[in-house]
Amino acid sequence: MAEATLRRPGTNGREQTGAESASRGGAISIADVAEGARAVFSDVKEAGADLVNAACDGANSLFEQQRNRAADEVASLGRALRGSAQSFEQSGQGGGAAVARYAGQAAGSIDNFAETLRHRSAGEMAGDVENFARHWPLAFIASAVGLGFVASRFLMASGAHPTEPATEPAKSATPAVSGGHGAAAASGERG
Repeated sequence: MAEATLRRPGTNGREQTGAESASRGGAISIADVAEGARAVFSDVKEAGADLVNAACDGANSLFEQQRNRAADEVASLGRALRGSAQSFEQSGQGGGAAVARYAGQAAGSIDNFAETLRHRSAGEMAGDVENFARHWPLAFIASAVGLGFVASRFLMASGAHPTEPATEPAKSATPAVSGGHGAAAASGERG
């Protein structure tokens, strides 16, 4: 660690380090200690700010990766729905055209949502959720319950399950003999 440079009265403006002052018999004043403490505090504060900035950058990077992954999954759902709409349309059955039209509209909405998701910041998304909750509280609560249910089912399904149910320990094939000691009692020997 670098030695602090302190100005001492009576040194004709020449700077002395704490070690030089102590070796020449000079006393370190409270002001010198306070100045050193301020310098250390400033260094710690700067290191803390750097650490917080690094953590924020990491969190933002992780958020962007997960946001893009979610947008890709939503977009693939839209593509699948669009493919289903096209197959309904090609089938040419009576109700197929109407189903194809609705499926196509739903696919377009899903694509728009995926693009919106891809280009929104975390703050904007949080604001959107807050506005939704304020305008439609029952729908928000129902959505939260539904998402919680889906998440719990997903977590339970992805947990490790034993391949075989637990069974009782195997019973010994040799019957227990009472009234004797060890192998001699089992074989009928008396000792």
